[in-house]
Amino acid sequence: NVTTRQYTWGAGYIINLSENTTVDFSGSIGRMKLKVKDYFQYTADQTSAEFSQNKHSYSTIAGYNARLRHEFTEDLEFYTSIGGERWYADEDDTISVQTVGLNYFIFDETAISFEYGKYDDEERTAVGVHFTF
Repeated sequence: NVTTRQYTWGAGYIINLSENTTVDFSGSIGRMKLKVKDYFQYTADQTSAEFSQNKHSYSTIAGYNARLRHEFTEDLEFYTSIGGERWYADEDDTISVQTVGLNYFIFDETAISFEYGKYDDEERTAVGVHFTF
């Protein structure tokens, strides 16, 4: 059983390359709390033991990103990005991040996002809702 709580604050700058193409540069800093709760049960030779373990871990996260976006149509936007995240926990770790994705705008400020990302050697796919304000 794993739960996380995270917040991030960031700022960025957008450069218009053409009417439909932009480059975004951004940086962020945040904090994450990771809570792991394990439950173990052991039974052998009519002897049983049960216990649960809680572990809380906190980390400060600093990130940077460059993203290229291109609008194919009024409703469909492609993007690709490269960046990194630096985790300050028990052991410092820097993760490189590369993503490609599509935003399909169902309203002017709301899109459904489809994303594939590579975080060092780990691959992730995501579907989500993207709000612009």
